[in-house]
Amino acid sequence: MGETGYPSDAYLLSMVAGVFIVIGGFVIFPIGIIGVVIGIFTIYTASTLKTNPKGHDTAGTLIVIFSFLSIIGSLGGLLIGFLLGLIGGILAIQWKPPAASSRQQVMNACSNCGTVVPSGVDFCTNCGTPVQK
Repeated sequence: MGETGYPSDAYLLSMVAGVFIVIGGFVIFPIGIIGVVIGIFTIYTASTLKTNPKGHDTAGTLIVIFSFLSIIGSLGGLLIGFLLGLIGGILAIQWKPPAASSRQQVMNACSNCGTVVPSGVDFCTNCGTPVQK
Protein backbone atom coordinates (compact mmCIF):
# COMPACT_ATOMS: atom_id res chain seq x y z
CA MET A 1 0.00 0.00 0.00
CA GLY A 2 1.11 3.62 -0.22
CA GLU A 3 3.43 5.40 2.15
CA THR A 4 1.51 6.22 5.29
CA GLY A 5 2.60 7.32 8.71
CA TYR A 6 1.87 3.87 10.13
CA PRO A 7 2.48 0.26 9.03
CA SER A 8 -0.79 -0.10 7.13
CA ASP A 9 -0.18 -3.59 5.71
CA ALA A 10 0.75 -4.96 9.13
CA TYR A 11 -2.24 -3.18 10.68
CA LEU A 12 -4.72 -4.66 8.21
CA LEU A 13 -3.36 -8.21 8.32
CA SER A 14 -3.16 -8.21 12.12
CA MET A 15 -6.71 -6.88 12.53
CA VAL A 16 -8.08 -9.60 10.24
CA ALA A 17 -5.97 -12.17 12.10
CA GLY A 18 -7.53 -11.06 15.39
CA VAL A 19 -11.02 -11.48 13.95
CA PHE A 20 -10.21 -15.02 12.76
CA ILE A 21 -8.71 -15.88 16.14
CA VAL A 22 -11.89 -14.69 17.89
CA ILE A 23 -14.04 -16.72 15.47
CA GLY A 24 -11.85 -19.78 16.03
CA GLY A 25 -12.31 -19.34 19.76
CA PHE A 26 -16.09 -19.43 19.38
CA VAL A 27 -15.87 -22.54 17.19
CA ILE A 28 -14.19 -24.63 19.90
CA PHE A 29 -16.11 -23.15 22.83
CA PRO A 30 -15.81 -23.51 25.94
CA ILE A 31 -12.03 -23.97 25.88
CA GLY A 32 -12.00 -21.46 23.04
CA ILE A 33 -12.67 -18.62 25.46
CA ILE A 34 -8.88 -18.41 25.69
CA GLY A 35 -8.81 -17.89 21.92
CA VAL A 36 -11.44 -15.17 22.15
CA VAL A 37 -9.32 -13.30 24.71
CA ILE A 38 -6.16 -13.77 22.61
CA GLY A 39 -8.05 -12.51 19.54
CA ILE A 40 -9.22 -9.41 21.39
CA PHE A 41 -5.64 -8.74 22.53
CA THR A 42 -4.46 -9.17 18.94
CA ILE A 43 -7.05 -6.68 17.65
CA TYR A 44 -6.15 -4.17 20.37
CA THR A 45 -2.43 -4.53 19.70
CA ALA A 46 -3.00 -4.15 15.96
CA SER A 47 -4.92 -0.94 16.61
CA THR A 48 -1.87 0.49 18.37
CA LEU A 49 0.03 0.18 15.09
CA LYS A 50 -2.17 2.98 13.78
CA THR A 51 -2.44 5.07 16.94
CA ASN A 52 1.20 4.73 18.03
CA PRO A 53 3.37 3.79 15.05
CA LYS A 54 6.59 4.45 16.98
CA GLY A 55 5.84 1.32 19.02
CA HIS A 56 5.62 -0.84 15.89
CA ASP A 57 8.40 -3.19 17.00
CA THR A 58 6.78 -3.94 20.37
CA ALA A 59 3.33 -4.31 18.83
CA GLY A 60 4.69 -6.58 16.10
CA THR A 61 6.41 -8.79 18.65
CA LEU A 62 3.21 -9.07 20.70
CA ILE A 63 1.18 -9.91 17.60
CA VAL A 64 3.60 -12.73 16.72
CA ILE A 65 3.38 -14.06 20.30
CA PHE A 66 -0.44 -13.86 20.29
CA SER A 67 -0.48 -15.67 16.94
CA PHE A 68 1.46 -18.58 18.39
CA LEU A 69 -0.74 -18.62 21.51
CA SER A 70 -3.81 -18.75 19.28
CA ILE A 71 -2.82 -22.27 18.23
CA ILE A 72 -3.72 -23.40 21.75
CA GLY A 73 -6.78 -21.21 22.27
CA SER A 74 -8.51 -21.28 18.90
CA LEU A 75 -6.70 -23.69 16.60
CA GLY A 76 -4.67 -20.77 15.32
CA GLY A 77 -7.78 -18.84 14.37
CA LEU A 78 -8.66 -21.75 12.10
CA LEU A 79 -5.01 -21.56 10.94
CA ILE A 80 -5.81 -18.44 8.89
CA GLY A 81 -5.58 -16.15 11.91
CA PHE A 82 -2.25 -17.65 12.89
CA LEU A 83 -0.74 -17.15 9.44
CA LEU A 84 -2.10 -13.61 8.98
CA GLY A 85 -0.98 -12.63 12.47
CA LEU A 86 2.47 -14.06 11.93
CA ILE A 87 2.89 -12.16 8.64
CA GLY A 88 1.35 -8.97 10.07
CA GLY A 89 3.56 -9.08 13.15
CA ILE A 90 6.70 -9.58 11.09
CA LEU A 91 5.70 -6.72 8.78
CA ALA A 92 5.15 -4.49 11.82
CA ILE A 93 8.58 -5.33 13.21
CA GLN A 94 10.28 -4.69 9.84
CA TRP A 95 8.38 -1.45 9.03
CA LYS A 96 10.39 1.73 8.64
CA PRO A 97 8.74 5.15 8.92
CA PRO A 98 8.69 7.14 5.69
CA ALA A 99 11.68 9.44 5.25
CA ALA A 100 11.19 13.17 5.56
CA SER A 101 10.19 14.84 2.34
CA SER A 102 13.14 15.12 -0.01
CA ARG A 103 11.41 17.90 -1.94
CA GLN A 104 12.54 20.57 0.51
CA GLN A 105 14.48 23.19 -1.39
CA VAL A 106 17.45 25.03 -0.04
CA MET A 107 16.83 28.73 -0.33
CA ASN A 108 19.40 31.47 -0.81
CA ALA A 109 19.03 35.19 -0.24
CA CYS A 110 20.06 37.78 -2.79
CA SER A 111 23.05 39.75 -1.51
CA ASN A 112 21.77 42.93 -3.18
CA CYS A 113 18.05 43.13 -2.31
CA GLY A 114 17.55 40.26 0.18
CA THR A 115 14.92 38.44 -1.90
CA VAL A 116 14.75 34.72 -1.13
CA VAL A 117 15.54 32.67 -4.24
CA PRO A 118 15.54 28.87 -4.65
CA SER A 119 18.82 27.03 -5.01
CA GLY A 120 19.92 26.40 -8.56
CA VAL A 121 18.83 29.86 -9.71
CA ASP A 122 21.72 31.91 -11.06
CA PHE A 123 20.13 35.35 -10.90
CA CYS A 124 17.82 37.08 -8.42
CA THR A 125 14.23 37.03 -9.65
CA ASN A 126 13.68 40.53 -8.23
CA CYS A 127 16.72 42.59 -9.20
CA GLY A 128 18.71 40.38 -11.57
CA THR A 129 21.90 40.32 -9.44
CA PRO A 130 23.94 37.09 -9.76
CA VAL A 131 23.24 34.84 -6.76
CA GLN A 132 26.28 33.70 -4.78
CA LYS A 133 26.53 29.95 -4.33
